[in-house]
Amino acid sequence: LANYEYFSSIVRDFRLSVSKKYPPAPSAGGWKLIGAFSAENTKEEQAFPVSGMLTYARYVRLDFDTHYGDEY
Repeated sequence: LANYEYFSSIVRDFRLSVSKKYPPAPSAGGWKLIGAFSAENTKEEQAFPVSGMLTYARYVRLDFDTHYGDEY
């Protein structure tokens, strides 16, 4: 994860979810949460290892929950 935009906030907390189909069917469990992560307050690239993912996914969803600073 990296943010190179000079006048924007940096993501703090985010969730990573996956699905085999879009839109995901509620009967199939909808989006499968892979993990919740917290990023540091830096413009540098950051890696967030995902362990134990034993499923195939075609679609990835990132939910940005909080951010650092006042900019959007």
